[in-house]
Amino acid sequence: MGADQSIPLLQWTCDDVASGVASLGHQYTQYTQIIRDQEIDGPYLTGVPSDEIDEGLTNLGVSSRLHKRVLSRKLAALRSPASRRRSLIVSRSNSFDMPPAAGLRRTGTLPSQSERERLLQVMQMTAVREQREHENLLKREAALLSQIATLDSTAAHS
Repeated sequence: MGADQSIPLLQWTCDDVASGVASLGHQYTQYTQIIRDQEIDGPYLTGVPSDEIDEGLTNLGVSSRLHKRVLSRKLAALRSPASRRRSLIVSRSNSFDMPPAAGLRRTGTLPSQSERERLLQVMQMTAVREQREHENLLKREAALLSQIATLDSTAAHS
């Protein structure tokens, strides 16, 4: 009981998210009940577009700009590619032999057809967004390498 387990964000439950928020300090515990009430879990957090995070925090009752900034940064760090490659430590109030499968409710029932379709849509949008980000990074890298080559060439002729 109470043992820490490493699980990826995609498998976090509402309780994991609420515990993570509460771990930021006592002033953040005011948001834990609404996280549970609204069933904000890892799959939901991974699917929220970055440009909608601030609005989502406002809808959860987060009015403090400092709290929004802290929560946004923590979420961005959890959603970062480096974070996806490693497991994250989450304190649990009870122990599990295995983390729950992504997309399953805590009751163990399978998600409805509409929930599966929504999850598939979120996964597809995420894949497209990540592909665009990757392509943009490659373009920026090529532009920087071109600028470096130009600078090196200019310096060599001087």
